Amino acid sequence: MEKIKLGMVVKDKVTGFTGVVLGITTYLTGCIQAGVAPQKTVIKDGQETTGQWLWFDVGRLSIVSQKFKSLGAVGGPSDEAPNIN
Repeated sequence: MEKIKLGMVVKDKVTGFTGVVLGITTYLTGCIQAGVAPQKTVIKDGQETTGQWLWFDVGRLSIVSQKFKSLGAVGGPSDEAPNIN
């Protein structure tokens, strides 16, 4: 099985949920999960949203594409964030 990496487009084998891997977490117990954000715009209560990303065990994911799919601006460093300096 090929290793899941940040930016890959993946599909959950159980639910069919498809999206871009935005985060990967390894737990002390050995469980590895990937945070997957949907690529499609969802209309909810009259508002457009990219939807909520979900976490899946990497064993449930299949790789759809290894190319990064941009979701647009999703934030970045903030001048107001805590600083240790």
